[in-house]
Amino acid sequence: MKTYKEPINPRVSLGLFFGLLVLFSTLGIDGFPAGSALLREFGSRPTNLLLAVAFIGIVIDRLRSPGAIVFTRTELLAAVVALLGIPTINLTVTIMAADAGLDGPLTDWAKQYAMLLWGVTSFWLWRRLLVRLDHDVVGTLICLGAILPLAAFFGDLSGSTWVQDLLGLVRVKQDSRPSGLATEPSIYAAWVAFVWPLVLFAAIRGRSINGRLFAMMVFLGLCVSSYLSNARTIAVIVALQLGCLGYWVTRSQSGIARLRALAVILIVATCTLAVFSQLLSSLTDTDVGSNIGRIGSTVTALRVSLAYPLTGVGIGQLKYYFSAYAPDFALASDEIVTYAAGLSDYRASSFNLFVRFLCEFGFVAGLFFSYLVMQPILRALRIRGDNGFVLYATLSAVGGVGFWLSQDQYGYQPAILSLAILSNAVAACADHRPALR
Repeated sequence: MKTYKEPINPRVSLGLFFGLLVLFSTLGIDGFPAGSALLREFGSRPTNLLLAVAFIGIVIDRLRSPGAIVFTRTELLAAVVALLGIPTINLTVTIMAADAGLDGPLTDWAKQYAMLLWGVTSFWLWRRLLVRLDHDVVGTLICLGAILPLAAFFGDLSGSTWVQDLLGLVRVKQDSRPSGLATEPSIYAAWVAFVWPLVLFAAIRGRSINGRLFAMMVFLGLCVSSYLSNARTIAVIVALQLGCLGYWVTRSQSGIARLRALAVILIVATCTLAVFSQLLSSLTDTDVGSNIGRIGSTVTALRVSLAYPLTGVGIGQLKYYFSAYAPDFALASDEIVTYAAGLSDYRASSFNLFVRFLCEFGFVAGLFFSYLVMQPILRALRIRGDNGFVLYATLSAVGGVGFWLSQDQYGYQPAILSLAILSNAVAACADHRPALR
């Protein structure tokens, strides 16, 4: 097995392999009844608890034999700002703007700040856990980790009562459409968008024939299940991924090879649009309740951002401004009305992480944080040549970040994991380390 700087202890490697396999297998769970109240602000994912437990192992391993992991100056600056700058600015803003009293706003601030810190921390944890693994192992783990969510999806599709009862143990609600371990089809589709590029890498560039055949079967299962989920999310994100792939091709290839690759991308894009055309057309249908809810929430958050452009309104404070800035058209949505009246059991969402940055931190800090999220992708797109894994990891990161265009959870683990995988790959490429084939 190829390594970056230090050999892998076989026993540590075996434990790490199966530990990561458990973590990857639970990535498709976005709601968990046993921890619904405690973990709601963290995405309610068992992955978060397991990842927190892994922190103990990392500390022990660090004390025994410090590992080699390098962060860029930008990433270190982001950590410092998140740990020191955000509390100072946002806590002050929260106290000054707390028209509803202090208890509620401060509690909301603390919950959301903890969620933000966990997002930053878990990025570091993923990088530390994965830094010793070569890319074939990462691809294998992703394929194996996809088995449980795929089995849950097709079991859910069967409509069997015992399967539904079993899935009820790991998800907080049942959707009318199959969604596997996720609470709704859009969450499942977002997970697929993160997974499929890495599975395709294993199918095309895996070391063994059997491994490539297995990965191809997983890839086909992802394609079929994403279509059967009837979710629009996957179509939108795949369009972004194909655009990224086209940009990569134009930079890294020339002549006949470039034309051939672009022709394949165009064919795939056309087929994707044809398959999901009806679903995509419904995005503009304002009679669809989910459309009004998401668009209305995003517009509300943008209006709040424009009203408080310098400092934002503070972490978790959108709900205290929602009723004053909600547009009239959005009030046709029961969800928007619930947010505006302050009756929702959940925090008011901007349904877009980047809009949330602007709303909560102001335009300067919001744009800075948006850049930090996109920075691994931007660095990867500047790499020239046939760096196979970097390409597939970039597509995976576009898939992970793509979910943040319709949700705004700081602790969404598939996106954070995809950025960690890509960051390690880009760092390995920059240092001329092995495992880039």
